[in-house]
Amino acid sequence: MNREPVKIIADILSREMNIPEERIFIYNDGRPLPKDEEIYIVLYVTSRPPYGAKTSYRDNDGILEEVQTLNVRENIIASIVSKDTTARTRSYEVQMALSSTYAQQVQEKYGCHISMIAPVRDMSFLEETARLNRFDTEVTILTVYEKVKPVDYYDSFKSQETYEQ
Repeated sequence: MNREPVKIIADILSREMNIPEERIFIYNDGRPLPKDEEIYIVLYVTSRPPYGAKTSYRDNDGILEEVQTLNVRENIIASIVSKDTTARTRSYEVQMALSSTYAQQVQEKYGCHISMIAPVRDMSFLEETARLNRFDTEVTILTVYEKVKPVDYYDSFKSQETYEQ
């Protein structure tokens, strides 16, 4: 996998809901949220529990490499927000976007799986100050992270000192 799962979700939502990429925010990405009336989406990665880990080795042209893999279930909340009623009337589109043909193609491309889409929850009460309409959908995506690094052979360790008996 060479793409962050939350960015995969952002791409799918942007394309399938016809929302410009600049109106989809990843929590704490440093950009200010819009102050206009238009719809936008905020994605929160709430947890990343691992469910499997593996270490294996491979020979890469005479160089021994350690391959570490970690299978992870990422829980992401997609919050669709607007000052008018658009967030409420379009909240179902998040679920549709994540089960679309394009979503299937992206999952195949990046080797991940959107496994669970939870019901939409009205979370507008959390946005008291501006009385925004906010509807949250929790998404679970299964993915794998991989790290490859060379391993020293028994005869190639760098010794600092030599001891004689």
